Amino acid sequence: MRDRERDLLRQVDKKQQEYDLKHSENERLNQKLRTLQSYANTLENDLKDMREQVGALTSQLNNGQNESMKNVNAKNKAEITILDLKNNI
Repeated sequence: MRDRERDLLRQVDKKQQEYDLKHSENERLNQKLRTLQSYANTLENDLKDMREQVGALTSQLNNGQNESMKNVNAKNKAEITILDLKNNI
């Protein structure tokens, strides 16, 4: 009878150790998951910020190109005016 009790206690101890090990592994994996979720959120925020920066730079580029085209058009008009004045002389 005592042998049977000892065997059962050993089995209980073994099962408790297995449970503790599984629980520990589960906690480790949960922490890893939280870390990865935090990292993903950080990346999403960084991506959002980068998209906003790209949008702002694109807008600046377009505005610069528009200003450049306005300058080219003004220069062309001035040259045409000069040529018209020369032709009228």
